[in-house]
Formats: sequence, structure tokens, C-alpha cells
Amino acid sequence: MRGSTKLLQKSSIYLLPAIKIISNTEAPIWGIDANSYTLQNIGLLCDLGKRFREAYQDMSDTLLTKIMLGVFGNVPAFDINFRRACKAEKISATFNCKVLGQIGAFYQRNQSEIDECKIPTFVFDNGIPNGLIYTKAKVIDMAFFIEGETLLKADRKARAAGPND
Repeated sequence: MRGSTKLLQKSSIYLLPAIKIISNTEAPIWGIDANSYTLQNIGLLCDLGKRFREAYQDMSDTLLTKIMLGVFGNVPAFDINFRRACKAEKISATFNCKVLGQIGAFYQRNQSEIDECKIPTFVFDNGIPNGLIYTKAKVIDMAFFIEGETLLKADRKARAAGPND
């Protein structure tokens, strides 16, 4: 919720529909991760996205997927860096069932590397590990974020060098 977003200008009542959607979300969705992007699970994720979009008609893919990543951990956040890395991977960067299938295929192609990343989470107030690890979708999110930043820096460097260098 950066200062440039309209969410910062709303009262907490604005979030009530999102809270209701989250609290009424079926148990299977809480267990979906990139390694289980079956057609059925992808359909569940797209249906969940549809429920958020019905509650907030102008919700961007970035906000939608940041909520889904932050709450459920089941999809990467489709922010600017993720989109940039998607383009390099020839994956569309619009939240929909087809793209979730492409992300699932990316996981399958890179399964061993992604599964090796066992990043622990910590209790917020004392910093002690809580026994949970980041989801595979979060690992993909972080890898694509870093790749997107790397691509941006390379593009800036190339533009700064000019056409004759």
C-alpha cells in the first residue's frame, strides 16, 4: 500500500469485502502452490481472482496477485519486475488461467532449483524461525523479481552507453 495507491486514501471499511473473501475461501486454495498447478487448482485460483475482481472492479493484476501471494502464498505477484522477467521467459504477464499454467510449466522445468530454495519465515516480533518456509510460488516471485531488476539495469546501462558503444 504505497502512498501513490488509492487504498491509502480509503478507510478500513473499504477492505471488508477482501476480508470476507479471504475468510470464506475454501480450504483447498490454502494448499495450492506452484508445484500443484493442475487444471482444477488453476481454476480455483482464477475463481478466487474473479471474486476479488467482482468486489473491486478496478483491481489491477499487481494488487490482486500481491494479495493472493501475501495471504495464500499461491501465486507470484505480477509487479513490474515480475512482468519484465516474464517477457524474457516468453510468459504472458496477465493474471489468468493460461498464464498460471505457464508458471506451473516454468516450475516443472526448474523444479530441482526451486525445491532447493528452502527459505525460512520468522515470527515477526521476536525474529525466531517459525518452522514455515516460503512457498514455491514465492520463490518464483523472488527469482523473477531479481531477474526483472537485472534486466532493467542492463537496459539502462545499454541506453546510457548509447547506440555507438
